Amino acid sequence: MLAVLVAALAGGLVVRAAPSSDPSPPVPLLPAAGGSGTEMRYVPDELLVKVRPGNTLDSALGATQRSLSLAAAEPVRGAPDLHKLRLPPGSDVEQAAEILNQLPGVEYAGPNHVLRLAEVPNDPLYNGQQEWYYELMNAPQGWDVEQGSSTVVVAVLDSGIKLNHEDLQNRIWSNIQEVPDGIDNDQNGYTDDVLGWDFYNGDNDPTDDSGNGHGTFVSGIIGAQTDNATGVAGVAWNVRIMPLKVVDSTGENTTEENVIEALNYAATNGAQIVNMSFANLACGALPNLRGAIQQVQQLYGTIVVAAAGNMDLSCVPDPAAAPGVIAVGAFAGPVTEQSSGSGLGCELDMEFDPNKRAIFNLSGSDASNWGPEIDVAAPGQCITSTSNDESEGLYTGRLQGTSFAAPFVSGLIALLLSQDDTRTDANIRTILCATAVDMPDGETPNWDGCGRIDIGRALTQGAYQSIVPGVTKP
Repeated sequence: MLAVLVAALAGGLVVRAAPSSDPSPPVPLLPAAGGSGTEMRYVPDELLVKVRPGNTLDSALGATQRSLSLAAAEPVRGAPDLHKLRLPPGSDVEQAAEILNQLPGVEYAGPNHVLRLAEVPNDPLYNGQQEWYYELMNAPQGWDVEQGSSTVVVAVLDSGIKLNHEDLQNRIWSNIQEVPDGIDNDQNGYTDDVLGWDFYNGDNDPTDDSGNGHGTFVSGIIGAQTDNATGVAGVAWNVRIMPLKVVDSTGENTTEENVIEALNYAATNGAQIVNMSFANLACGALPNLRGAIQQVQQLYGTIVVAAAGNMDLSCVPDPAAAPGVIAVGAFAGPVTEQSSGSGLGCELDMEFDPNKRAIFNLSGSDASNWGPEIDVAAPGQCITSTSNDESEGLYTGRLQGTSFAAPFVSGLIALLLSQDDTRTDANIRTILCATAVDMPDGETPNWDGCGRIDIGRALTQGAYQSIVPGVTKP
């Protein structure tokens, strides 16, 4: 039997540069030539030109300024020898810059690039509770590039989801081929599976009725509705969550059979990513589960992400250890010693070292598992996300465990597929590894795999990374 590793603790504004400081009407911002709308942009029909010492703008440009039909020129205050030139409407800015850069009196000529602040969501719990780990992973820089697409579906195999949660209800996947009429309209073997399926109880209601709200919490990390001035921020703002309930009402136990059925359902119903925040109680292969994982990967290209487990083992249990699964360890958060519960609490304004493996209790008996199977690491302590408990105000904070590290990786993969839906599992692995930030192993080799995920680097640099070897699982 598999057991869910539950947590030990109960827990922008985009600013763009003005096109011009003069009173002329604003002009639209255009993408750089040959680029997409997410690449660096510049103000149309404007150039910044720096002349070499000893030159004036007129002497540096000479007759060229007439051939370019310059409409206006003005100095940039506080920047000696730098001038802003206005070209006729519709000019090829990059071609004009190339011409000017060939003049001996010009040190540099280029577009007046538009810069903007990193995208920071306006969700009230972001500042103060979520900011520390999103900033650490450079998420705002990544959100400038990609915020997620509703065409990407992440199946969450867990305790279900609070279907009417204010930060989740608009992000839940819907089976458009099914209607709630007591008939299996799409003939997939699951009657009225409009919003997913409960594989533990065998019905069409994937509501999270667990005492710990594990699945609801995991789902919020992946894809809570974000920048809506409500609750929390998720990693992938616009993706869809497919809730597949495989865990009993205690929020702690499931079976291999439930997981295998849910895996097949996820793949055949269009989920590109599967998140599994649970682990077997001991290391060792589960052949039937591994076979099911291999099948969905080979037939559907499904990307499978799983938590490494919290038992301080020098090996990783299935499903994370299964070949082809992206196994996620957890790095430390701002925890302090307390006298109750696990003995650990969160002090979000304290200084701490995130380059350490997460340890979940004072004795160290509960800690992120480690070994050659680990691929990457993500935050595993002091996390804030959505709750299924209305008495908590629909949100809860400061939970810990590798269960909550895995969905950060699933969310990042969802962003990468939103950015380019042709990426394969191999492409994703290469990007995750090549852009991760390596952390010291200490006495626990490969606890972080390639390192801490970096959302900003993955989305801005990942497409240009060369193929690098990843971790090959036995």
